[in-house]
Amino acid sequence: MHNDAFMATRLQRLQLITRLIAGGAVMNQRELARQLSARGIEATQATLSRDLAEIGVLKSAAGYRLPGTDGSTPPPPETDATHSGLSSAVRRLLVSVQQAGTLAVIHTPPGQASALAIEMDRVDLAGKIGTIAGDDCILVACSSSASAKALTHRLQSVSDASSAGRTARRTTRATGNAKRGARRKAIR
Repeated sequence: MHNDAFMATRLQRLQLITRLIAGGAVMNQRELARQLSARGIEATQATLSRDLAEIGVLKSAAGYRLPGTDGSTPPPPETDATHSGLSSAVRRLLVSVQQAGTLAVIHTPPGQASALAIEMDRVDLAGKIGTIAGDDCILVACSSSASAKALTHRLQSVSDASSAGRTARRTTRATGNAKRGARRKAIR
């Protein structure tokens, strides 16, 4: 399947799931799959599980519900979990980020811009007005160039910390491999 078609289908599925749950009467994944199928969208149980987790859907005795719809659970924009989700997505998906006036221009691997943009939209980032995602690029409109600069630095620092961790892990693995090789030679 072409990547653009996949992303469109995925985004359409997430939007439809949100609408169906907001409309009520979705008790379980089987019912959700049936309702999606009736609207021309096929999804496996594993896909639905990931989608429900991504949306933040809660399960109650009355069926699925969206966060914040009954007043007992606030919507998730500022939770540690969503910030953690954004940090994780940045570590996995950020290729580069740069400021362009009041915009932050973010590059991802092909087909991954929407995934990172969704995580960015879940978090109330200071100065962020909105995001637009393409295939491998996200434009984040900020309220000022200072906000765009701060966002750019924040994303870059998360990415840099991840890169440092990967480098340290590679060095540790290489050292371990060298030691194992030396032990093998000593045994022979």
